[in-house]
Amino acid sequence: MPVVSPTDAELRAQAEVRLRLLGVDLSTLPTESPNPTNSPTAETVLASCVSALRALESLALTLQADVPYDPVFYGAPQLGVEMNSDVR
Repeated sequence: MPVVSPTDAELRAQAEVRLRLLGVDLSTLPTESPNPTNSPTAETVLASCVSALRALESLALTLQADVPYDPVFYGAPQLGVEMNSDVR
C-alpha cells in the first residue's frame, strides 16, 4: 500500500494539537503583523509548524544508513546490544 502524504490541513491540525499539548495558546498571539510587540502571528506560527512537520515527513522517508550501529554508541555491540541506526 503506497504511503499517502498528509495534506496541509491535516498537518495544521496536528500542529495545533502539538502546540496545545506544549501549553502554547495561539489565541494570545496577535492577528496582524506588524504589531507593537513584533510577535509572530498565529498564522505565521502554524505555517512554520506545518513546514517543519512536512520536513520531518520527508526526513522519515529517507533510507537508513548502512552503518550497523550509531558511532556514538560504538561500545554497544561489545555489550551485546543490538542497535538499528537510522541517522536522522
